[in-house]
Amino acid sequence: MKLLKIFIIVIAAFSFAGSAYAENSADSTKSKKKTRVIKRVFKSYNNCKKDAGSCTYFDLSYQVVKSGNARSTINETIQDSLLKAVNIWDNKKPADFKEAAVNFIAEYTKSLKEQTNGSSWYLETDGRVNANRTNVLSYRITQSMYTGGAHPNSYTTFYNFDKANGNQITLSTIFGTNYESALNKIIDANFRKMKGLSATDNLQEKAGLFENKITYTKNFAIEKKGLRFYYNSYDIAPYVYGPTEVMVSWKDLKDVMPDASYYSK
Repeated sequence: MKLLKIFIIVIAAFSFAGSAYAENSADSTKSKKKTRVIKRVFKSYNNCKKDAGSCTYFDLSYQVVKSGNARSTINETIQDSLLKAVNIWDNKKPADFKEAAVNFIAEYTKSLKEQTNGSSWYLETDGRVNANRTNVLSYRITQSMYTGGAHPNSYTTFYNFDKANGNQITLSTIFGTNYESALNKIIDANFRKMKGLSATDNLQEKAGLFENKITYTKNFAIEKKGLRFYYNSYDIAPYVYGPTEVMVSWKDLKDVMPDASYYSK
């Protein structure tokens, strides 16, 4: 009897352990499905370390869209946009990211023959999902580079996709036609409020803009709270002022688009 009891206890213990393991495996699988997939292409001059004091390098990281029926179409557009972004020389047309990296290092090597004391270069490009809504996905590509000159340059570009078909969403997609004047007034009002300016303050004098006005940009992101309009350095103001963002809520846009439910979900 004692042997029988021991045998039953041992079998129960193994059964419990097996059940616990299966549950953990299921949780692990679920977590893997949610894990972001990040791809990277990196190349440096003479295999130098990126974090070293002086190193010329090409570094591209980008997130792959893993969900949605149109993910293949969206990823194809994103990769095409990334390839155009990392091809910073008009006379070169790389077939892929690796060739773009080789071109960058080759151009730096060529520059060393022209200037013996040339400083290090770098090209950093990062692609990430900015906002993933029910019907819309917003993707952000940020790039920073230095290839000589007074200072580095940085750029951020947003791409918005309809998750149902993978089509890019433009302002015309959202607003239709004849929206420009009304949208400009809304952006002007939001910018002035953000800067603490009155409706009559001169934007050149008080905000440092190139002109006494601010209008919409096609560089925008669809987000939960509304539309984020993003102006890179030099778009509307000198480099010293950096980029400018103007967030316009769905509520503010109600007169231009009475029903924002498709984009705001």
